[in-house]
Amino acid sequence: MPDIAAVNGADTNYPTNGLPLGSGATFTIDTPFSTLTIDDNDATFNGDTGTNETPDDPGQTVNIGGTDVAAIYEYTFTATDGTTTYEFAIIDVDLNNDGNVGNGTVAGADPGEQVAFIAVIGPNIPDVPAGGLDLTIVGVVTENSQRPFSDFICFASGTLIETAAGPVPVEDLCPGDLIRTGDNGYKKLNWIGMRDVAAGGSMTPVRIERGALGNTRDLVVSPQHRILLGNAMAELLFGAAEILVPAKALVGKVPNVRFDDSYWTVRYCHLLFDQHELVWSEGILTESFHPGKHSLEVLGHETRDEILTIFPELMETIASYPSVRASVKPWEASVFLDRSLSKGLELDVTWRP
Repeated sequence: MPDIAAVNGADTNYPTNGLPLGSGATFTIDTPFSTLTIDDNDATFNGDTGTNETPDDPGQTVNIGGTDVAAIYEYTFTATDGTTTYEFAIIDVDLNNDGNVGNGTVAGADPGEQVAFIAVIGPNIPDVPAGGLDLTIVGVVTENSQRPFSDFICFASGTLIETAAGPVPVEDLCPGDLIRTGDNGYKKLNWIGMRDVAAGGSMTPVRIERGALGNTRDLVVSPQHRILLGNAMAELLFGAAEILVPAKALVGKVPNVRFDDSYWTVRYCHLLFDQHELVWSEGILTESFHPGKHSLEVLGHETRDEILTIFPELMETIASYPSVRASVKPWEASVFLDRSLSKGLELDVTWRP
């Protein structure tokens, strides 16, 4: 799960299943606390099934003491320090790695696992509140079995997209424009969506500086936007010469690729075709918008309704909407990048005619 700041060692006065939830309750976060990252292998952070708190998705993990252990979503709430309002989640973690993430409030729960983790979440994550501050609950989201998180697949405005008329800034494209694709020549653009968001947390754009992957200019995309990479290592690891890797996986691995925190807001643009396509953007191939279930969930009601009004068939075909290439998981991307770079293998596919 990208960009979720889990706080270990939070004061036990925060809400738990055993305490009544409601506006006006207060809690604090002790100091010092540890900041962790929860990884997930899909676009939904799953919770417990009913009340047994049994992990139903082994792909949700957090690394504690060098060991990846299961984590599940419990519920969310909002709280304020009087100036900033934060969205929090309670997350149960399988601390002793025995397959049971019960937090001590249910039958069979591990006695040593009754302290859950608290996390600052949401599409626009502010800084973690300072320890010792009184935080007052102002809203509660009832327990749910899963929580979609940001899966934006989009270009930042200003990105040059190759069209039949030459390079055009993505925000200036219009439905009907012929866009150069990697597999199918020039294809008609069916829909373009734009959204201005606060550039922070999971919305912080990734900047791929000029030349980092063979790109002719800096390319700025959302963290989940996938880039086409390929070499002999991809063939060896995944049985495919080309794979799609999320931009955020390149940060810290590929020189001159970084999260760009200089933005206050960023305009993200989605490009939708008849099918998932590879698009020439700043001289390299990246994906078009893939309207999977979770991608649509994070768009907002108006945008989602617009897409489904224009393309009602997506409601029927969305589960089988094929991906143009295999998308690798974060840990797979890490292995691929480490091994490729250690052997001096090129990553980009700009050799394509």
